[in-house]
Amino acid sequence: MVSRVIKQNVTFRNSSIGVVRADRGGEQLEKDIQNSADSLIKNAFKIANDEAIKKGQELANNLSADQLRAINPETGNLEVLDNSPLLAGLSQRTAFKQVVDKRFRYTLEQDIKQKATELSVKYQNDPKMISKFQSDFNSYLTGLKKPFADAGGVTNEYSGFINDLGESYLASTKVFLTDKKIKRDFAISKKEYADNIVADGEALNSTILAMDPMNIDNGTIQALLTKSKAYTMDNESSGVIDKIDRENTNQAFQGSVFSAFTTHVVDGIRAQYGTKNKYNTYQKIEKTLMNMSEVIDNKGKGLNTLDDTDIVLRINNPDGTSTEYTQRSFVKAMIANNPKVDTQIFKKVVDQAINENINDQQNFNKEIKDKHHLNTVEYQQFTNKNSNISDPNSNVSMMYSSADQGNTANILSMVNQYTSGLDKFAKADDKSAVLKPSGTQYGAIIDSSGVSVKGEVLTRWLRSTGLEDLIRTGNKNKQETFINDVILYVDDRLVTNGNTKLPMPKSGDAKLNKQLETVLGNLDEYYTVKNQGVSLDSLYSSKELNAELKRVRVASTTQQTAITKAEVSQDKKNNENVHAKNPEIIETITEPLETATVDNFDATLNKINGSIKELDQETGTLTIGEGDNAKSYEMSGVDTTIKNHINSNIEDHVARSYVGAVNGMFESQETMSIDGQDRKLADVFANNAVKKEIVNTLQTAITSNELPKFDLGNEEINTYLNEKFAKSIGSINQSQTGIKTQVQTKLKNFNTQLTASVARDNAIFKAQLAQKAVEQGIPNNAISKDDTINYINGKIYGQNQVANNFFATQESLDPNHPATKEMYRLAKKKAFSPIFMSQMEQLLNGQIQDVNQTLVLMQHYEALSKMVTNVVDGKGINAFFMGDEALGGGIKESDKVKLAYLGAYIDVFGINPKSAQDLSTRILRAKELRNERKFAGGDNIVDAFVAEYDQANNTDGKLKLNNLIQVMTHHMTKTYGEDSPNVIQRLASVVKVISSYDAGMDTSNILDVADKFYSLAYTKSSGIILDPKLRNNDTVDTTMNINSLIPINELETFYMPPPTIEEQERGEVIDYSHYNGMQKQDVWLDLIQVTLNDKDAMEMYGDMEFILDDRSLGIKKPRDTVADTLNRGRTGSEFDFNNYNPLNQAEVPDRTNIIDYRKANRNSQTADVPVYGTKKAPVKVFLVPMPVVYGENMPQNNGSEPQKIHKFRVMRVSDNGLDLEPINIKTDIGDGQQAFVPFVVSYRGSNDITPLDYLTLAQLQDAHQVRNANVVENMQPVNFTIDDL
Repeated sequence: MVSRVIKQNVTFRNSSIGVVRADRGGEQLEKDIQNSADSLIKNAFKIANDEAIKKGQELANNLSADQLRAINPETGNLEVLDNSPLLAGLSQRTAFKQVVDKRFRYTLEQDIKQKATELSVKYQNDPKMISKFQSDFNSYLTGLKKPFADAGGVTNEYSGFINDLGESYLASTKVFLTDKKIKRDFAISKKEYADNIVADGEALNSTILAMDPMNIDNGTIQALLTKSKAYTMDNESSGVIDKIDRENTNQAFQGSVFSAFTTHVVDGIRAQYGTKNKYNTYQKIEKTLMNMSEVIDNKGKGLNTLDDTDIVLRINNPDGTSTEYTQRSFVKAMIANNPKVDTQIFKKVVDQAINENINDQQNFNKEIKDKHHLNTVEYQQFTNKNSNISDPNSNVSMMYSSADQGNTANILSMVNQYTSGLDKFAKADDKSAVLKPSGTQYGAIIDSSGVSVKGEVLTRWLRSTGLEDLIRTGNKNKQETFINDVILYVDDRLVTNGNTKLPMPKSGDAKLNKQLETVLGNLDEYYTVKNQGVSLDSLYSSKELNAELKRVRVASTTQQTAITKAEVSQDKKNNENVHAKNPEIIETITEPLETATVDNFDATLNKINGSIKELDQETGTLTIGEGDNAKSYEMSGVDTTIKNHINSNIEDHVARSYVGAVNGMFESQETMSIDGQDRKLADVFANNAVKKEIVNTLQTAITSNELPKFDLGNEEINTYLNEKFAKSIGSINQSQTGIKTQVQTKLKNFNTQLTASVARDNAIFKAQLAQKAVEQGIPNNAISKDDTINYINGKIYGQNQVANNFFATQESLDPNHPATKEMYRLAKKKAFSPIFMSQMEQLLNGQIQDVNQTLVLMQHYEALSKMVTNVVDGKGINAFFMGDEALGGGIKESDKVKLAYLGAYIDVFGINPKSAQDLSTRILRAKELRNERKFAGGDNIVDAFVAEYDQANNTDGKLKLNNLIQVMTHHMTKTYGEDSPNVIQRLASVVKVISSYDAGMDTSNILDVADKFYSLAYTKSSGIILDPKLRNNDTVDTTMNINSLIPINELETFYMPPPTIEEQERGEVIDYSHYNGMQKQDVWLDLIQVTLNDKDAMEMYGDMEFILDDRSLGIKKPRDTVADTLNRGRTGSEFDFNNYNPLNQAEVPDRTNIIDYRKANRNSQTADVPVYGTKKAPVKVFLVPMPVVYGENMPQNNGSEPQKIHKFRVMRVSDNGLDLEPINIKTDIGDGQQAFVPFVVSYRGSNDITPLDYLTLAQLQDAHQVRNANVVENMQPVNFTIDDL
């Protein structure tokens, strides 16, 4: 609340001031002066007045809201206005008052507006919103006006302002609230209507559902509908709803009726087809309801599938008529007669019934399952208790006991008791029942040991009657006829319940007759004794009785036969003895085979053959074993079948033993002499292929009935085996046919096993060869390309468990990922996976549309194009151009062109998402252009290229280039100084391929790709390998670049263990361990240099020195050459072949000739630095490639598989500096002869850097390759001139 302050009243008067002027003469000057002064005063006053107004406005605007609202309680005026006389001047006070008045009125208006809004929000949902708002708002206005009256109650202008403003806001807000109240009352009315309609609909539905479906009272339904319609019309008249609402309401009521009718129909179907008390009816109910649902969904299609017989709904009309509906007529009526009612009302009820039916079925199944489980448990408990024969008090035990005692009545009592107990577990209509009704029968009872109780009881009971004792006694007394008659008589007597027509048998033995009478008395209880109407006769069928009596009859017959044959012949005894002892006979005869070897097998077999001969004789004695352990068997009367059985087993033992003896020799630690050295048989015959050949020879010998003749390629081994197997094979061939056949069969089986082993060994051997080929980077024609591909794919993909598209994923760009590391490692060895190359081919053919995959593959290309460092220029060698198609993924020449295209593209556009996207677009567009030209028959692209090139370069008209060869010759000669026909032809092919590949390229673009291809296919030679086919001596084919041939790899350095003392003494191994830790390239080159440093081998050249690798002179290496420089501007720079002449080389220090010493520096006290003499610089030699060959089986190959070998002639520049001539070295050529022959070296792979990796002349001589004059002549290379090079 604003505090009231006391202010004084101030009034203002403003009247003119009169000036009396006198008309005096001579005072004009004074007048003029006065006027001037008045003018100055007026101007000064105006300026002061403006400043005062501005000051007054500023003061008013700077008042706070609380200052502005402060009112003088005595005057009713604003306190700030009552204090305005304190301001300086009238103008200032006037300006101050005007601003204060304006600001205060604005403040009043905002307060009133805010209050009106606040109260309207407060009461907007109150039923008495208008009256409450008006009361509270008037109270607020009254309180707001109160301060604007003086002590006498006289109000000022602000009180009227509040009245006017308040009335305005009161009127406008009342209008707003009145409208709000009308809308609110309407919404309430509509909600009440909707609630009532829903309640009426539910009541209508409930009323119908409470009716009998066969007695639906349509009058009651129509009365309810009429009432609801009247209620709807009243609300439409009062404006609560409109016509559409009314129609929707009527449809909803009609839907309630139809929903209730449908529910009755569905319930009728469920009642019609069964309830839970009738098992397996749910499926039929579900099928019927689903059929009805489908018909409704299909707007009546399939209506004829619904039942049209049984009435499911009857509606009685007020006029006494009724309408009956079947399933079909009901659905038809609902669809046809009620087009405005959504059929989903019916379907919803049907579908709900289907779901309820499914739930009922599931609940019922669970109920049955649970109940069945409980019944099963109870049944098991019952049977365990009553059928346990270990419990003497169990029902079955008591049955057996009663049967043994012949207590027929007790048997029947126990049976009735047991079967009555089973009845509770068998109900015909109850699925939860454990037993079928048949399961409660006597025949279904099984005791705890698994025996049928019914059969066991009859057997025991029949035995208790004494019948079997009678039969035994009669048979023993030779009363066979009497006993046979008794059995027949008993059978008929029991079957006919004592009414048999057969006479009772009589025996001449009175005791037997008496015993028979007793037995018959006991047997009569079979049909005379009953319990609850049940007798044994009613429990057992005649078939079951006959079966039991048959058992008795068979037993009797057996007894009679046994008695008749009590005395058997001696031959039969012999036969039975041998039959019974045949396992013992077989074991004793074959026991020596357990220790049999190839060496003693013949003696063992001869003994066995003797036993077989005795076994086969018709009379006589078979004696086996020796000394006290000897056993004899009489053979007279022994059945042939038994003999054959024994023979068959012996033959099998012999065959198995012989195969075991052969295999034992293969694993024997026994030694044999080969080339004067003792070697273990297990080592000599370790190879499965050799074993197989031996077994084949043994099989052939047995088949041909001859001694074996081995041919394993070594006479010592052949002789040894011929002698070793002669006796055993001889004894086998002299044995009976059965033994030979069994030995052949077992050897064949053994051979089959060896065949599998050989195949497995070959697979392993091929895998090892593939590994060696790939790891050395040298193909091997002893295996297929598929073998190396399998190894490559296994190392990259299989071993690291990555998918085939791995190298198109971002993950593959991780250089430390094992799959990426492995792929790059093998690429360095010239081996690519076809899987990866297929991805690159897809990239180059525009088949990869995914930008991310394209981007990844471009990055792999860039990395692989620089991964092998060329020491000369420090640039990378493109691994794709190093790749060997014979090792893995093929890199065709056309693919290399496309790779060069990709490299040129990357050089221009870089590797980024845009360039990746554009690459794919560009390649696809190129395809389109190519096809367009093809079908349009356009100009030949190559011809156009030739014409454009000629036009651009034939500026003076003198140069005329007519074809592609001429164009590329001109371009390569002018650009690179290269006019080799091979290179020109190759690059001409590149232009053809690239012109076809991207038909949109111009001449300049095509040449860019050709240049890129040349830079990738031909790299700096390093001054080590020179190719006469190339005219640009600074370059060499990429595959022949020393850093491509033997890449620098810090992880794969040379290592060879030092030879042992014994090896050194025998001179078997040369010590190369001083090379350990060096790069394999350096070792290989140095081994060649060692021969160049050998004065004896280089005798032809006298004191002349030679050097092969001068790239790193000054770096300590185990070389004899110590020259400091050789035609290179600096260490490691490219060799300047064109300016090299051995005669013009500056002399170099001779470090073997110290001519003086000098001080190391001024402060040195001694002269400790040697001063060397000089000598001629060593002559630079080069390696000139020969055709790639597959190595012969030379001694250094140890007869191993042929592999791809790179051969080089070692050549030098002649003294005239113009020719390239071969280096010849001296070597022995046999017969005490020596000759100078060409120096040729070989490279066999990165894992075989040994002295044997270069082909010395001594090795050529050993291989008998230089004895033939033609060979020597053919190996002499022609001299090449500098121009040729």
